[in-house]
Amino acid sequence: MRLTLLYSILLVITLNTALSQTFFKEIDLVDEFGDKIGEVKRNVSMGTFSNTATSDSKLRVHTILEEPANYNLDEYKEYLANLYSDTGYSEKIINRVLKKSEKMYDDYKNLNGTISFNLYEYNDNVVSSNVKKKGYLSIKTSDGRKITTSFSGSLKGYKEQNKTLQLLMKNGYYDWTENEIYNEIINATGQIQIVLSYGSTIYKFSLDQDTK
Repeated sequence: MRLTLLYSILLVITLNTALSQTFFKEIDLVDEFGDKIGEVKRNVSMGTFSNTATSDSKLRVHTILEEPANYNLDEYKEYLANLYSDTGYSEKIINRVLKKSEKMYDDYKNLNGTISFNLYEYNDNVVSSNVKKKGYLSIKTSDGRKITTSFSGSLKGYKEQNKTLQLLMKNGYYDWTENEIYNEIINATGQIQIVLSYGSTIYKFSLDQDTK
């Protein structure tokens, strides 16, 4: 009896995990030479966009999920050094950053991941990041719940409200509703409808199992 109950619980957990992962497929990240430099998870969906010049025109959306690597502290320091070096920072600045790396590592470990949306109007015309600096994101879950948050290009999900995050929230740089939306997308077992609004431009699409 106990084994049967344990099997049933494990089966439910396995099914829920599998369902929550159907939104995204792993794809390779490549550099300008075509060499693999990493992996992300992506969902491709279709939708519509409207503004003062058009109504319900075709939209293609690449929803990108990036999750932090499972670095230990030494690996994280190496990652930081390479990141700042590749960005062109001086050795002096890199050393200054590395002195703060232990505190930065704690915040890095608190991050569950980041979700961003690459928008293509008329299916192929990429929307410039300058056009979509700040707006609002609303979702409607498969059970009918509606959640809205301000949006500046990406959703960040965290494990807990640590001191750094609490300070960001206090100063208006982060809204915990964003974390709620992130978790709804990651753990979804059914379709999620999304509306992104930037001024007079409205983007509408749904996240569902990616078949592309």
